[in-house]
Amino acid sequence: MSDLVDEPVAVRYGWANWPTGNLVGRERLPMPTFRTDDWPLPEGVNYTKEAEQAAREVIGQLKEQGEKQALDRKIRQMQIDLPQLETELYLRKGRNTKKLVGSKIARLQTILDELQQDDWLRRALEKYPELTEQIEAARQAVEKAKAGADEIEEE
Repeated sequence: MSDLVDEPVAVRYGWANWPTGNLVGRERLPMPTFRTDDWPLPEGVNYTKEAEQAAREVIGQLKEQGEKQALDRKIRQMQIDLPQLETELYLRKGRNTKKLVGSKIARLQTILDELQQDDWLRRALEKYPELTEQIEAARQAVEKAKAGADEIEEE
C-alpha cells in the first residue's frame, strides 16, 4: 500500500523494458517480475517490418529465457523447502527418525539414478571416468547407509 494511492487497482513489480529489481522472497532469493492487471501492453508504431521481426525474435528469446529462469527458481526453492518439510513430516509429527533418514537416503538414490538413467547426461559423464567412478562410489556408500538406516529402531 502507498499513502499516495487511495484505491489501487493493480500492482506491477519490475515492469519495464530492463528492470533492476531489489525485491527478495524467502531465503533471500530474488522475486521475478509480476503484474496483477491484464491490460493490453502498448505496441510501438511506425516500425519497419524488419525491425518488428527482429523485435519479435528477441522477445521470443527473452520469454524463453524467463521461463527457464522461473523454472530454475522454483527448483531451487523446492530444494530449500524439501528438507524442512521432510523434517516436519517425520519428526515434528510423530518423531520417526528411521523414516526421516530413509526418506533422505531415497532422495540420494534418486539423484544417483538420474545421473545414470538420463541418456544424454550419462553420455556426457562418460568423458570423465574419474567422476563416473566417484558417482559409483557414492552409490555404494548410499547402499551402505541404507543398510545402516534399516538398523535404526522405530520410535
